Amino acid sequence: MDNGEITGLISVDIRKAFDSIDHKILLRKMQDQFGVQDFELKWFQSYLTKRSQVCVVDGHTSLAKEIVCGFLQG
Repeated sequence: MDNGEITGLISVDIRKAFDSIDHKILLRKMQDQFGVQDFELKWFQSYLTKRSQVCVVDGHTSLAKEIVCGFLQG
């Protein structure tokens, strides 16, 4: 700015980025772009598949729903 040049700023909010990761796309990219193969790929696939969640409100539990996107954090 001091030299009269254009200055820009790009801001990206990625706080919820892990909530929207599609498992199939993630696994495909891990294999195709990063070379994750065999045992390691199967481990990630096992970690991401056949997971479900329920919601409990005032002692009432919803039906289980399979999780197909998002990544566990913490």
